[in-house]
Amino acid sequence: MSTDTNFFIGWYIKGKYRYTKSNEREYICPRNQKHEIDGAIANYCSICGSKITTRARLTPIVLDIYDIPEEVGCLEDAFIEPEYMSKENEVILISNYSLCGSYLQAFESNEIVDLSQDKQEKQYTEFMNRHGEDIKLLKEYVYDNVQLFYGAFVYYS
Repeated sequence: MSTDTNFFIGWYIKGKYRYTKSNEREYICPRNQKHEIDGAIANYCSICGSKITTRARLTPIVLDIYDIPEEVGCLEDAFIEPEYMSKENEVILISNYSLCGSYLQAFESNEIVDLSQDKQEKQYTEFMNRHGEDIKLLKEYVYDNVQLFYGAFVYYS
């Protein structure tokens, strides 16, 4: 298995993961939630003797592109999520279409990349034509604080 180093210049999306609480129930000790409980067997905490209660499981479920209802749209092939680029609880997505940005094999290309205002505006127009509806789906179904940025970065694939 090999890893490719890629250099990207262009428009990309940044968003925050949205969390939903699980519908599952969990058994807890009301005095100390760190006490281990086997709710299937015991009615009382084996450590302090408190009556065991239940609550909604607090473990969050992270939503992603695959959680968009199929009848609404499918974004599986629209974006690439560069590995190791995002901070915790954050996602970065770049377009899977080359007209929306410049993708170069890092340090292997002698190409000079045009970063003029006209080029940025042209890439923005292409990005929005291609992904305007996709961004609406991301905002509605998947991520919070979805924003569009222009920048350059190295990522691995």
